[in-house]
Amino acid sequence: MTDIFNFLALHAIEEAMRRGEFDNLKGAGQPLPPIEGSAIDRWMKSKGIMPREVELRKKLAEKRVAGAGHNECQDLEIEIRILTEQRMLQQASRQI
Repeated sequence: MTDIFNFLALHAIEEAMRRGEFDNLKGAGQPLPPIEGSAIDRWMKSKGIMPREVELRKKLAEKRVAGAGHNECQDLEIEIRILTEQRMLQQASRQI
């Protein structure tokens, strides 16, 4: 089923190219901007929202720079590990 969609999409793009619909587009000849992460990641970044895991990693880095010891960082490290494992489980369950 995917093959037919790929074929139709490619055919539509080729037809549009023949008609010149991609000529003189803004930014033509320029590299595309980098795309980082998923659409939700980009949306969150544009709104100034940070995923909890990133927020915790930032706090942990700030504590370490400030000279905090292992005991002071341990709670953050545990929470980060839990969030990371949850994310990995979610990704694995999507692949099943």
